[in-house]
Amino acid sequence: MGSDQVWNPIHMKGDDTFLLGFLSSDAYKISFSSSFAIKTLPYELENKYKELLKRFKFISVREKNGQELIKNLIGRKVSITLDPTLMLNRTDWGRLTATCPNKFKQEKYIVLYIQNYAFNPAPYIYELLINLQKETGLKVYSLSHIPSIYQNENTEIMIDASPITFLQVFEGASYVVTSSFHGTAFALNFTVPLFSVVSNKATEDDRQVSLLKSLGLEKCIIKMGMPFKLSEEIIYDKIEVLTRLESLRKESMNYLCDALKVK
Repeated sequence: MGSDQVWNPIHMKGDDTFLLGFLSSDAYKISFSSSFAIKTLPYELENKYKELLKRFKFISVREKNGQELIKNLIGRKVSITLDPTLMLNRTDWGRLTATCPNKFKQEKYIVLYIQNYAFNPAPYIYELLINLQKETGLKVYSLSHIPSIYQNENTEIMIDASPITFLQVFEGASYVVTSSFHGTAFALNFTVPLFSVVSNKATEDDRQVSLLKSLGLEKCIIKMGMPFKLSEEIIYDKIEVLTRLESLRKESMNYLCDALKVK
């Protein structure tokens, strides 16, 4: 069992399918990079989670809050592993992007990708984008809607992008501005300097923060309301990040091999 927010009760709504509750108590169960995206469980669900999580032989999650939550629930220290999208490296994803013509290869540009189900990054993220665009003079390709007051003649909205186009636009970007965990993940996989916007509150969803801290990229964590520190502040050593990512891939793969009893 493993998926982004697969154990988030807001989405599960008490359904124990995603905790493999339909299997017998002695069935062999593992999880890989499962996610809660919360700090605490609703009181009425605690006993259900405790009972079913205890049945897992191996558990890994993708964020620190999830690790702490499980430790508090069942007293186990579980592994933190990479999101499955990061188990493939830039070369792996490049085999997919090379299957279709790529109109972005000859350009320099900024990518905007917003998800707002955990918190609403507007208008801060649009203001950050406008400032970055003014400083760099680059075109914006947006995979999300942008209000008209934050658009200009050098903005292209691409909310209907295909999966391959989605990958291609990240692959060739000069900068990424995002409030999304997976926007952050793909920027890192393609080693693109990024502004990963997170809530300025003690957020329950720490997936972006956990990932960036594991790579030593705290400077790419942009809390809403922070003064804008643009291009020169979030440049990082690409070789160093790729090396750290590869190390985390190996750790994650070792976990999977152990859990699946693969020698």
